[in-house]
Amino acid sequence: MAKIRIEVPRGGIRQIARSDRVKADLERRARQVAAAARATAPTMHTGTIQVTTESTKGKDRARANVIALHPGVLAAEAKYAFIRRALDAAR
Repeated sequence: MAKIRIEVPRGGIRQIARSDRVKADLERRARQVAAAARATAPTMHTGTIQVTTESTKGKDRARANVIALHPGVLAAEAKYAFIRRALDAAR
């Protein structure tokens, strides 16, 4: 069997990964995950879990984050996994 060699132009991949289209798609997916997380977030004894998103373009790629804010959010995620389950909304 013959060996196949594929060379990937790294500059082109970086350009795609930093493109406005990729950033917009990541933002859309992050908003969907945040909405799903908000809908299934557990009731806390004090306050509510705030779920927000943010996106940036780094040196090599665009990125989007879903952020859950509350003093007890780590325990709530460990017990209910509401953020992990919300990840399916990004598909």
